[in-house]
Amino acid sequence: MPLYLLCLTFSRRNRTPKGGRSGEPIEHAALTGWETGAKGCTTTRSVMHALLSLLINIFRLIILPWLVFKRWRGIPKGMWVTLVADGSVRPIGPARRFWEAPDRSVDLHAVHRAAALASRDKRITGLFVELRGFQGGSASALALRNALFAWKAAGKSVVVHLPQGGGTRPLMAASAADRIVASPGSEIAPMGFAIEAPYVKGALAHLGLSAEVMAQGRYKTAGEFLVDDTMSAPQQEQVNRLLDVTWESLLRTLSEGRSVTSEQAKQWVDNGPWLASEAKELGIIDETLDMEDLLHELGTQEDIPPALPVARYLRHHKPLFRPLFRRPFIAVVQVQGTIVGDSPSPWLPVAIDEQIGEALTMARQDPHVKGVILFVDSRGGSASASERIFREVRKLGEQKPVVACLGDTAASGGYMVAAGAHAIVCEPTTITGSIGVVSARVIADQLLERVGIRMQTVKRGAHADMMTVSRGFEEGERASMERLMKKVYEQFVQAVAAGRGLDIEKVEALAQGRIWSGVDAAQHGLVDRLGGFEDALEEVRHRLGPGGERLEPVWVGPQQGPSWLGLLREKGMQMGGLGDLVTLSSLKQERVWAFCPWHIVDE
Repeated sequence: MPLYLLCLTFSRRNRTPKGGRSGEPIEHAALTGWETGAKGCTTTRSVMHALLSLLINIFRLIILPWLVFKRWRGIPKGMWVTLVADGSVRPIGPARRFWEAPDRSVDLHAVHRAAALASRDKRITGLFVELRGFQGGSASALALRNALFAWKAAGKSVVVHLPQGGGTRPLMAASAADRIVASPGSEIAPMGFAIEAPYVKGALAHLGLSAEVMAQGRYKTAGEFLVDDTMSAPQQEQVNRLLDVTWESLLRTLSEGRSVTSEQAKQWVDNGPWLASEAKELGIIDETLDMEDLLHELGTQEDIPPALPVARYLRHHKPLFRPLFRRPFIAVVQVQGTIVGDSPSPWLPVAIDEQIGEALTMARQDPHVKGVILFVDSRGGSASASERIFREVRKLGEQKPVVACLGDTAASGGYMVAAGAHAIVCEPTTITGSIGVVSARVIADQLLERVGIRMQTVKRGAHADMMTVSRGFEEGERASMERLMKKVYEQFVQAVAAGRGLDIEKVEALAQGRIWSGVDAAQHGLVDRLGGFEDALEEVRHRLGPGGERLEPVWVGPQQGPSWLGLLREKGMQMGGLGDLVTLSSLKQERVWAFCPWHIVDE
């Protein structure tokens, strides 16, 4: 499922660009925000940065023999680089201060970068992955799988250990390994995929509540769970196609990774789950060993082999001396979570348009930023907030190359944001499209009557109380809302047409709120190429021309972190729709939404 992240708040007046320390591993060289202000502030900061770097370099020069000796002894021959995947998967990690707790997420760019270094390092035997609690959708699983393939392409062995067994998506990722090992007694459960859609009309009626939903687009079904008892035909059509693509991707990864036919992979899935011992006999995994026994086996005789985490391995390869001045780089800006104009709570996992707009504006103004990767993992949200971010992306694109990289989901408002980029890259199983708008509200007239509450309204303005919960729309009010939604929908279609360079008629045919998989979106021209973050990085470098290949990506603000409400939202399909109601609560001040509530569960 999508990452469980929470936006941090950025001050608008007292932050300046803070670049990562050049020469350090990219996972430690991230921008966390910017300061704005007079030119003198930037000059002063540059001077202070140069002085600090000079002092650090002088100190390192004094202890240079010790640093060289430490680096020489730090990586003995036969070393394994280790990766613990016990959380979400990110394309690139933000900065972590020394006083902060380690981030459990997987930094995919760091894994790719370590593979490139290991390809020239004869001391490294391979990559050892401990795949514990994978959190992410099918697109994230494919991205992690590609990172493991990068190590195999570097001529190194890849071993994956499943200490707690593994489900569908962990096995998709692990299928790239040379060896898959599970703990004895654990379960191996490639169960396939399902879309569970809770329809709460009956539950609302029991409470004396009802809902009023209006949508632009035949496939814009985001609000139907409030007003219908069963899934509509358009919804069944699009979710079945999504499941077809994801199912085919699962069978392909298992059959290719385990060197079996698709039919054999299908039998594994349809007849599961399995105990680890059974999975070994079937060929789903290679061995059943505890972690300690596996480490001894990877070593020589009775010795456990030397191991080094990815981040520490990268630190061993950073330059000993810091450059005095900041180097040019490629900025990575994220749009993560529900898109809103303002967060109703600091605990909700949302993408606030003002914060993202500030990051894009400063990326445009900072001369050190040569290009931008816009990472989008959002099911949309406020139509107006999405449109404002789209405009900022377009404005940035007038000066610098911008490439959008889509995560597990970049649909509705999330896709609108990405459409402003010069190119869009996504995984085959990314959920995208959903070009349409919807408006929904809950009406409590029966509940109020049941408990003896009588609402009395005094107003000025014919439509002053049209959004009240005590009654439904009157005829004139409904006509006004339909007119507004039609205009917003037309703006959405026009924005996509302008951003993608397509005719209005073609976009209209692909719109109607229809959800597309990444592979189908590529066929219809809604995205430019299939791939992940490394492909998006390659695209930006290509657009920059000569010298672009030397520029490294740096994560810039706003940052987000874990949120228990984000977890609640992501688990909403298993909780009777409660999670989606949490998401919708962040949009309660918006009249029109560009939002897609659907996602796929696997176990």
